[in-house]
Amino acid sequence: CTAAIEVTVESTSSACGVPSGIQATDVTSGSATVIWDAQPCAYRFHVRYSVFGSGNWINTPTEVGSNTKRLTNLIAGTEYEIQVRANCSSGTPEFTDWSTSEYFTTNAACTAPTGGTATNLRKTRATIMWDAMSGAYSYEVRYRETGDTSWKRRPAVAPATSKILTNLIAGSQYEYQVRSICDVSGKPKSEWSA
Repeated sequence: CTAAIEVTVESTSSACGVPSGIQATDVTSGSATVIWDAQPCAYRFHVRYSVFGSGNWINTPTEVGSNTKRLTNLIAGTEYEIQVRANCSSGTPEFTDWSTSEYFTTNAACTAPTGGTATNLRKTRATIMWDAMSGAYSYEVRYRETGDTSWKRRPAVAPATSKILTNLIAGSQYEYQVRSICDVSGKPKSEWSA
């Protein structure tokens, strides 16, 4: 006779769900960070994004196990659509469906400061002042003796709208310009002021 043996086989599938809790944070004029709820069983995620309404998706994977992705080289003042999906396997890809769309708009590009004045003039120092500009993360001042071909540069962190220049040469005439730095990366910049 034969005996019946009951065997229970556990599934090795690491099925996971469609990502949720998606949002864009730390949005600047040229970048944004996409975050979503963590999934312990997901091996990796893929984020895709496009200019809203264009249908031209850019698909980019995350680091293994990460539930965040920094998007860069975005267009200032533009609305974007984002979706996320999970890859549930470290071997043969097992993708979930794409999530529902979320939307964000990058900050407008910052503009060159206006209203520049030089005050508190002393023999070897002066204070440069300008108007605060919407969207500026920080500022940069450059100055030189009139007729010189090279500039000296000094940073100024917003919300400061002034910079003290020191070690100037007494009796010399100087020219200066200011520009806005649009975000923390320091890359997007306005033109220099007139």
